Amino acid sequence: MKKVLVILMFVFSIGLTNANPLPTPPIISEIYFDSTNWFIELSAHIYFGYDSIRMISHSDTAYLSPGDLWPGQVRIITQDSLQTPFQFNRIGDVIMLQEYYPPDNWTTFDIVCWGNYSCASYFDCNVNSPIIGQSLVRQEIQYYGTYVDYWLVKENSPSMGTNIFQATSKGTFCGYIRDHAGNPINNILLRYCPAKMLLYNSAYLTPVYTNSSGYFSNSDLFCKNYDILFCENFPPYENIIIDMRIKG
Repeated sequence: MKKVLVILMFVFSIGLTNANPLPTPPIISEIYFDSTNWFIELSAHIYFGYDSIRMISHSDTAYLSPGDLWPGQVRIITQDSLQTPFQFNRIGDVIMLQEYYPPDNWTTFDIVCWGNYSCASYFDCNVNSPIIGQSLVRQEIQYYGTYVDYWLVKENSPSMGTNIFQATSKGTFCGYIRDHAGNPINNILLRYCPAKMLLYNSAYLTPVYTNSSGYFSNSDLFCKNYDILFCENFPPYENIIIDMRIKG
């Protein structure tokens, strides 16, 4: 790697997943925290009977009260939707949804992890803790025709029950890239997600390059953590000069 100097800022206006073609949509679409309560939005793509579903956090387990969730339906789960109280931590936790299959088998079909909870046994936590009044949203990312991915991001304007898999809050990431002598390095691609997601005209993701002054700026980033690779801008975009992580 070349020795470079990176001067940057990442400012939000107030999770890495693997990208696959047509993955199964998640069930947990949004989690909202007010000063005293939590709300979990479920969006169904197949039929679920509530009496066969349980929720598990780092420290608790609760079973949903009997009911049904049909394909295309959206339901808001609260403490009143459960057979027993359910506790999880806004600062950092994991929530798993499990379905029962006789005779004695529970299968995990959705999982969300955020904040300071160490969930390395599942996947990396790639979004920081939401503050009171914010929510966590599974943002749908469409790219290269029918390819879809889902990112867990922070949202300043929760939309429980509407705008499923869509967040509106964005942040600005900007700065300079210079070499060891202080000279600007131009035409550097900032890979903040897999290259194929940036280079196939996604309406959700914008490529970021340095200009002749070594400056870059993007005000269209969803609010999450990113692993950034600074690459020389020529195919296959693998000549990395530096890498870093930014948090939001």
